[in-house]
Amino acid sequence: MFSKFKLLLSTLAFIPLLGFSQELLRPEQAVAIALEKNYSIRIARNQAEVASNNVTYGNAGFLPGLDVGASQTNNIQDSRQEFLTGQINECDGARSNSINLNAALNWTLFDGFAMFVNYEKLKEFDLMGELAARATIEQTIVRVLASYYDLVRQKQRLQVIDKSIAISEERIRLANEKFQLGAASRLDILQAQVDYNADRSDQLQSQEIFRTSKIMLNNLMARDINIEFVVSDQIEPVSLPEWNRLYEATMANNTYLKMNHTDKRIAALQLRETNARRYPRLNANAGYNFIQSESEAGFLAKNRTSGLNYGLSVGWNVFNGFNLNRQIANARIMVENSELELLDFRSRLEADLTATYLSMESKIQLVDFEEQNLEVASLNLEIAMERFRLGELSGLELREAQKNYLAAEGRLITACYQAKIVEVDMREISGGLIN
Repeated sequence: MFSKFKLLLSTLAFIPLLGFSQELLRPEQAVAIALEKNYSIRIARNQAEVASNNVTYGNAGFLPGLDVGASQTNNIQDSRQEFLTGQINECDGARSNSINLNAALNWTLFDGFAMFVNYEKLKEFDLMGELAARATIEQTIVRVLASYYDLVRQKQRLQVIDKSIAISEERIRLANEKFQLGAASRLDILQAQVDYNADRSDQLQSQEIFRTSKIMLNNLMARDINIEFVVSDQIEPVSLPEWNRLYEATMANNTYLKMNHTDKRIAALQLRETNARRYPRLNANAGYNFIQSESEAGFLAKNRTSGLNYGLSVGWNVFNGFNLNRQIANARIMVENSELELLDFRSRLEADLTATYLSMESKIQLVDFEEQNLEVASLNLEIAMERFRLGELSGLELREAQKNYLAAEGRLITACYQAKIVEVDMREISGGLIN
């Protein structure tokens, strides 16, 4: 009885929105393109590389510093010299020059172990740079996937609108046939036309939103916004993970929790670095100088000196107005704060994970419910359509059944989309977005 109507709906479900020549973009492909081209990710990676480049023994203070200098000075001057003996030496335009070469080496041999602490801090800053880049990557992946699945949702909604338009066209055709047979009034035709026009208006607005969303996804992937593509027809089903494994993975892999752990270690290293100022500093120094001068006036026509110097120096700040005690006390407070911030974030992370898990559980149940509800609404629409053909149902009653069916399908689409977004959020929280 309902085979013709069911064939119509099933055929419309597989009609693509755009041409077959367009690129089929899958979610993993969208993520891969964004990972390669997204500007925020590229900037974050460059910043992480800078932090990595800073991890050197020289930057930590282990290695000596060597300065080399050279200078040459030339003079032209007039001179007049009168001696006690009465002799007078007078020279006009006398030339003189001097050459100075020097090298100086300074090496801190002991600074209260601060150089060791500095090296550990540089490694922690390197790790922090990697974690910051990872956080940016995760945020971008979430945005890309949310944008992608929103496009799938909009594509499915457009297919639903296509079904609605097909039903409205069939209703207009049947109303015309009944009018020709005298079984319906012209008002029925007009009402069917009004409902059809409403569906077409909804379609045009939805198509505009769909095209804009495609532009935004292209922008997220940092590629030409005019590149055309099609997305998948369905959103993959979601399954609820096992809680204990999810909890353990989150506590081990959450990026922001790792950043808090790193902050805590940096604060502890800062305290150690401040304590190092209590110790004396031992420096080794060595230098070499070469000086050569020539003069057409004066007592010496030519002079040359060269030599090596070396030695050790010790410095110890014995008292600085109790400022060091204040700095150490503040550093201890910062360590305590970092521990409290870690505990606070861990508590909030557990709350977010639990709320997301419960939300995902609820969304999965909602998807199951809406699937069952859609079956009922579909059967109800088929019966209503057949009764309308037989003249047992008015156009307004058919429209109501049509709206109920389309609303049920729309709710199922939304439920599947929301479940997928919650799954993406959970993967970000548990650190599972980047393998």
